[in-house]
Amino acid sequence: MVHPPAKSALLAAACMVWAIASMPAVEPADEAVSMASLLREASDVTRLPLHRRWTVRLDSSYDRTGGNQDQQQFLAVDGDTALLADLDGPGAVVRFWTTSVIAAGGHLSSFQPGVLRIWIDDQAKPAVELPCGALFKDGQAPFVPPLTLVNASASYTYLPIPYARHCRITVEKPVAEFFYHITSLRFPAGTAVRSFALPLAAEDAQALQAAGAAWSASALPAQLAPGLPAATPLTIAPGAVAEAVALTGAGTITSLVVAAPTVGDAALRRLVLRVWFDGHGVPDIEAPVADLFGNAFGHKVFSSLFLAQNAAGEMTLRLPMPYAAGARIAVENGNAEAVTLSIAVASRSAALPPDSLRLRADFDQEITVRGRAHPWARISGQAGHFVGVVQAMQSGRTLGFCEGDDQVRVDDERFTASARFPTVIGPWNGTGTEDFFNSAWYFAEGIKALPLSACLVKQGFGRIDAFRFFLADAPVFQHSLDAQLENGGTNEGAGDYYSSVAFWYGSGERSPLMAMPPAAQLGFPTVTFTGAPGIVEGESLVATAHADGGTVSIQDMRGLQQVWSGGQQLRWSGGAPGQALTLLVEAPAAGDYQVSIMLTHGPSYGICSFAINGVRLGRELDAYRPETENEGLIDLGRATLSAGTNHLTITQAGRAGRASGTDVGLDLIAMRPLGK
Repeated sequence: MVHPPAKSALLAAACMVWAIASMPAVEPADEAVSMASLLREASDVTRLPLHRRWTVRLDSSYDRTGGNQDQQQFLAVDGDTALLADLDGPGAVVRFWTTSVIAAGGHLSSFQPGVLRIWIDDQAKPAVELPCGALFKDGQAPFVPPLTLVNASASYTYLPIPYARHCRITVEKPVAEFFYHITSLRFPAGTAVRSFALPLAAEDAQALQAAGAAWSASALPAQLAPGLPAATPLTIAPGAVAEAVALTGAGTITSLVVAAPTVGDAALRRLVLRVWFDGHGVPDIEAPVADLFGNAFGHKVFSSLFLAQNAAGEMTLRLPMPYAAGARIAVENGNAEAVTLSIAVASRSAALPPDSLRLRADFDQEITVRGRAHPWARISGQAGHFVGVVQAMQSGRTLGFCEGDDQVRVDDERFTASARFPTVIGPWNGTGTEDFFNSAWYFAEGIKALPLSACLVKQGFGRIDAFRFFLADAPVFQHSLDAQLENGGTNEGAGDYYSSVAFWYGSGERSPLMAMPPAAQLGFPTVTFTGAPGIVEGESLVATAHADGGTVSIQDMRGLQQVWSGGQQLRWSGGAPGQALTLLVEAPAAGDYQVSIMLTHGPSYGICSFAINGVRLGRELDAYRPETENEGLIDLGRATLSAGTNHLTITQAGRAGRASGTDVGLDLIAMRPLGK
């Protein structure tokens, strides 16, 4: 959470972000490619819709067999030196990502990998020679925040490194579990390039400062663009469609703001927003309002370069949206009740550059199938570039789906079928879902928003909501693109719910990735937890439960921001300190078991302890939280169980000072047999 700065700082930041989004687009100057010109691509968002003629490549440590051993996979190893990238120019490296920590003995620990060297053109000495940790963590110029950052579990730099002829990147004595991504551009032959060199030229240093200021402003609490026209509230009847905005002539929408402060989380997802440019018959943008703005699992407060939401419930999309012959925006209400919201756009009227493309947003949802990746975009017959994705995932198998790699092919490239696993290998192939979103180790840093990426929801056994946007590193295609995400490390997963909104710029009309379902049917399936053996749903124990005081009931937990297994829980309300709730749980055989629970936390929940067959388990747990949530599996420790019926006792120990009650909410119990 970002603490609010002074009002003047907020206004300055808002003006900076708005000014960047509102500057008139200009044709690229006829100049050599340089760090300065590439930094403009990474900060001047008005250039984002312009057609690009370079190609984009990803080098990574992905498993070349299609498996899930996505580390220590180098292009070559010479003695103790590993080759990460070997790139012909003219070109530029525009993103370098690696893990900040490694998994040692089941725990994440810090490391300082060997010396990283970046060799430019035919120079005798490397242009960069630093310990990898020093490059990311020590803020050595020009590798400084916010374009270079340690994101707790991962490190990245978006500092562009151009080269005229050649670039080699090596690491000496790489540590175990070294994961990496290097995204590079290849310019057409004959492109003039001013190669990277230290110290920076004055022009490069100034451009780095300007880009850093723009990125830093995006991290402040979300503010609306100054001068945004006042929005008229719309009340939309059940099943109705309301026309919200109509623009004529040529211009660009620089901010689209939807405010729905009175619309609940479940209702927000049953609102579908559609945008048409230039009189197209098919909507150019078509998605549930919730998903489009990163709120698939409920309202959140965050800010980034292209997506933001403030505490007043105003959701903002800042991707430039050019139109040559008008734009139209409408909203469909799939709820059983009327909803009230408002929509406003900031736009500028101006003729478009001849190579200006149109923004598209494709929604897709599915229950995953073994051997098939989740599609982000399937585009053919036009040129453009892929600029981002908002991804929601829901599972009953912990967060193992995060092992899935991002995969992209453009134009005449092909996916290659794996001979060993139910997956394909992409020309662009990542190393894991959270790695794609600039994180690592199953989003180890938790909920966090960065300028180009974010994890907005992380629930240990069931849900992730994340996004990532591209600037200079956007995959470019001249006639076709396929972009997708594996489910699990090798597409071995099945039965999970995936939904996404993919953003791209194109030269032709959009062919929908899927037919938009009726708005009334846009919900989430109920999840039943299957991620561990010996699962006992809490609600299944209510009939035989005995409480010394208070009431025991089954509570419906559907429709909340987080997920409860089976959509229900056992709730014990009104218990007094010292009173106990006894539950009967069955074990298939006598022996030692590892016992875990999923316990609901919230404003009315108290402090309790646990025992099985009279033996205390774990520590007292304080379930008070300001918001109702399920924090995933909590390990209670080892217990000896009898074959058949065992007694699980929950003893009430009062409440924290801020809690309004002493409730206990039990989602499930997991009992895993231990070996001899």
